[in-house]
Amino acid sequence: MMLQKRQRKGRRLSAGAVMVTGILLHPLAANAWDQLYVFGDSLSDSGNNGRYTWDGSSHPLYDDILAAKINQVLNPSKQGGTNFAAGGAVAVPALNPQDNTQDQVQNYLAANGGRADADGLY
Repeated sequence: MMLQKRQRKGRRLSAGAVMVTGILLHPLAANAWDQLYVFGDSLSDSGNNGRYTWDGSSHPLYDDILAAKINQVLNPSKQGGTNFAAGGAVAVPALNPQDNTQDQVQNYLAANGGRADADGLY
């Protein structure tokens, strides 16, 4: 009788140890970022200068797909969002003074007190 009680107690302890180990080893679903920010040209523009390369929900832009995967909404910066990309933008300001990535980054910094979000995904 005493041996049976010890065996049952041992099984309960083993089952509990397995559960605790499983819980501790299970990775936590935590992001290293808190917001998605986008800079670029028409391949990333979600509406600042239109959606030149987008033809509906059957062909979303890469940044829209990424935003959906990480449970974020990506809106154009002209509507208060975090997508600063604009169709026709270039990397060299001299080639297009109206739309370039340097200005996009400057506009982002101006909207955020001159500091980049250390926890942002860019």
